[in-house]
Amino acid sequence: MSKKKPLRQRVYDEIVDDIVNGQINAGEKLVEADLAKRFRVSRTPIREAICQLEKEGYAVYKKDIGAVVRRVSLKDIRETYEIIALLEGRAMEVVVEAKREEVFSRIYLLVEEMEKQIEEKKYTEFIRSNIQFHQFIDEQSVNEAMLQIVTNLWHRVYGFIFVGLTVPKYIDRYLLSHRKLCDAIRRGDPREAGAVMRAHVEENADFILEEMSNRYRIDKKIRKQPKIGP
Repeated sequence: MSKKKPLRQRVYDEIVDDIVNGQINAGEKLVEADLAKRFRVSRTPIREAICQLEKEGYAVYKKDIGAVVRRVSLKDIRETYEIIALLEGRAMEVVVEAKREEVFSRIYLLVEEMEKQIEEKKYTEFIRSNIQFHQFIDEQSVNEAMLQIVTNLWHRVYGFIFVGLTVPKYIDRYLLSHRKLCDAIRRGDPREAGAVMRAHVEENADFILEEMSNRYRIDKKIRKQPKIGP
């Protein structure tokens, strides 16, 4: 773990990364003793990190069980994306208003890289580049409070982005959406660019939710299958 941040924050960041990457699953109990052993720290920073996880919505306390990783519903995902869309729409407006060519060039380069990754069917790399794309735009908003909020919100849905892996199915829509963003930036209208970014995020949410809904229906159907044999 990095030593630049307070111990509690470093532990918190590591646990969030594990949740996002699927190493700690929804419904899994966060055992203080196990985490303290893993991070080679006392239980105090572990306890503090778990309290922060509960406040940020990653974990929930259950009576007689303790803290467990929160199960996220489709409604949670939709509401989270709605907030992200509003914040990133504003971030895009700030980017276009600033008219910094070096920022525009970086955005265009990231889009070109994503298009190449799609052409080469490197979908996991595309998703990581797409995350980098959104993070870069958020960072240009020059609003630390907004950046912190939107970063935390993205963390909540990253796992579903990878689980859904919607890129192959919606490849043409992804390409068109990013090109619309670049075109809006070139036209230099902040309001238009912000509206396009909001639509882009909301459309991505539609893709993810459709895939998650399909998966839920399949899982539910499998669970209802009658048993064969005695």
